[in-house]
Amino acid sequence: MALSDVLIKNRVPCLILSLLIVVCSLFLIVRNPLKYDNSFEMFMLKDDANIVKFYTFRDLFGDAEYLTIGVEARPNDLDIFEAQTIKLIDEITKMLEGHEYVTKVSSLSNYQYIHDRDGILATENLFPEVDRNRYSETHLSAAREVIEGETLALNSLITEDFKNTRIVARTEYIESENSHKIQVSKDLYSFLKQKKYFSEGYKIRLGGSAIIAERFETFSKRDSSLLIPLVFSTMCLLLWVLFGSLLACILPWVLIISSVVILKAIQLLVGFPMTVVNSALTPTLMIIGMGASIHLITEFFSLRGKGLTPINATKGTINNLFKPIFFTALTTSIGFGALSVTELVPVRQYAFLSALGSLIILTISLTMFLPLLSFFPFKPKEDEMIFIQRKIEFFIGKIALFTFKRQKIISFISMGVVIFCLVTVPKISVDSNIFNYFKSDSWIKQDMRYFDKLYKTGGVEIVIDSGDQDGIKDPKFLSLIESYELFLNALPETGKPISVLMTLKQIRQAFNGDNQAFFVLPDSSAMTAQLLLLYSNSGPDDDLSDRVDFDRRFLRVSLPIKNLSAKEFDIFFNDLKKNSNLLFPSLKIDFTGPLVLYNAQEVYVNKGLKESFALALFLIALSFLFLFKSFKYGLVALFPSVLPILSVGGLTIFMGISLDLGTVIVGAMCMGIAVDDAIHVLSRYIRAKESGLTTMEAIDQAVSTSGKAVIFTSIILVCGFSTMLFASLVPTMLFGLFVALIMILAVLGDLLLLPALLFVLERRNI
Repeated sequence: MALSDVLIKNRVPCLILSLLIVVCSLFLIVRNPLKYDNSFEMFMLKDDANIVKFYTFRDLFGDAEYLTIGVEARPNDLDIFEAQTIKLIDEITKMLEGHEYVTKVSSLSNYQYIHDRDGILATENLFPEVDRNRYSETHLSAAREVIEGETLALNSLITEDFKNTRIVARTEYIESENSHKIQVSKDLYSFLKQKKYFSEGYKIRLGGSAIIAERFETFSKRDSSLLIPLVFSTMCLLLWVLFGSLLACILPWVLIISSVVILKAIQLLVGFPMTVVNSALTPTLMIIGMGASIHLITEFFSLRGKGLTPINATKGTINNLFKPIFFTALTTSIGFGALSVTELVPVRQYAFLSALGSLIILTISLTMFLPLLSFFPFKPKEDEMIFIQRKIEFFIGKIALFTFKRQKIISFISMGVVIFCLVTVPKISVDSNIFNYFKSDSWIKQDMRYFDKLYKTGGVEIVIDSGDQDGIKDPKFLSLIESYELFLNALPETGKPISVLMTLKQIRQAFNGDNQAFFVLPDSSAMTAQLLLLYSNSGPDDDLSDRVDFDRRFLRVSLPIKNLSAKEFDIFFNDLKKNSNLLFPSLKIDFTGPLVLYNAQEVYVNKGLKESFALALFLIALSFLFLFKSFKYGLVALFPSVLPILSVGGLTIFMGISLDLGTVIVGAMCMGIAVDDAIHVLSRYIRAKESGLTTMEAIDQAVSTSGKAVIFTSIILVCGFSTMLFASLVPTMLFGLFVALIMILAVLGDLLLLPALLFVLERRNI
């Protein structure tokens, strides 16, 4: 018994079973919502040396993520040292000090300086506690004078012109969690709004990992809540315009939503969290599902227009399209599966789920979508065919002759595009720099630029092993570190290195009556020990535990770095490691911190991108050979499917755009739909050739029967995903732009380039 007969005979049980699975999946998702995880661990291999070093760093020195609040002097104020401004800084500082997820806060209001007080080493507050909330001009002038000599604070806590200062809050690090960062940020927003500082003329800047995490999650959720309904509405409108049928508007979404619900339930069962990567699963299934449903609906309506009953039209649709939709699902699944060669766990999870999603769409198409079609009596009438369909059919009817007459020109142009791709594609860069995620006019982007300009807030954490307990007290070791810091500070990309060395110099100077000549490192291990002891007895708030470890063996140097692209940072970082080892071979240096982890991720993505694309091409080519049983036809189908993706990738070089984790997967998504349309057109062509038609007749028949669905799919996807250009996040905008561009080129490839290649390769029987 034919598959179509089996499915139609059992259509009611199939519908009931499919509906039951969807309902159970929905119940599971509602009861156990998927959790988000965009932490460092999620994007690193468990045994990766970089993450191991990061864990070691945290064990030695504590938390390593920060929230930063910048405060600018008001236009009418001389500088930051105004009573109202210091009061503002103190209020924000106290609020953060009392927060459950903040472990340390540094600001002018709690800044402590080391000095000689009547022959005694003293550590005192810049603003004594008793004077807070009533800052006299005397206290402000004294504080201004003290800060002028505080080398540690200048250009780190406050700019040299005293016009800008910042509050730095060290936030708690919780493994595989981001929710605490979101909470800190939202609590800060509420506090600032409550205090109404902005109405008092203050310009307050916000930055750091906690703020960025909150902004990214907020924008992501906002885009999802606004754009998905917008995409849905746009596609529904186009379905109505193109088909003039309510059925055509509803059924594609039955297929898509059912597949998404089932796939999300599977994601929950296998324990894969939501990440910035697999948040693209819903758009992925929208693309695949819309492509499949348009082909099925177009074929069904075509058969109904010829007088077939709904049941027979459904059987005919299955008989005519099962082979192409099966192989399109298979090749799409293979294309997504190839992404799994990357070492990034989120990308591998996305690869598994999207590959499975393609097969789920195939299954739902056969067990729910087509059985539903068989129940609807709707029959399009020729005289009711809407205007746009007539225009498209007129265009389709001219394609065979058009491509025949211009086969050489089309082939020549395609060769030029190939050369363009060969030149540009190797230059494609992947850059997940968080600066690129936000629009230029957004306050977060402007604030990030502000901090980078004044403080070079990006940075590398350098851990130096002295080799022995109390080894950092050795004057030779300290002298070598001082030379190393001079080397670091001289680099054009860096700011002033921060370590315990500056504090030791300040202690020695204070110990010697604040004599500037003694602003030098101790000259013996005993002196280092004595200075540290004197400092700890002076009552400081800072115990230096985030600068040296408990055993006084490891020393931390924080190196501020200006914002760099991924490629620029990779060059800088490799040179830094190379020159550090070359110039200071006796130092045992390890590099870590967020920027180092991001750099490792870029390596994974760049390496995995090339490997996955090559593997996808190879596996899809093998599938084509098996499907068409011909190397020639396999190559003809592959060429127009891949060229649009490579072309858009090459265009990014001229557009000055770097890919990120989100846009990297667009190629795999669009390859699936481009391959699908090529399979539909070429399958029809081969069937026509096998029936004895000439090449011209076979191409005309293949394009006439498949072309309308190909064009409809492209119109719907291009217009639908173009609405993503209204997104808040740049990666989401680029996602929509790339999908639209690739789909435009793909339809040209399937309807113009593919027939032209067939004419060139099959001249004998035109």
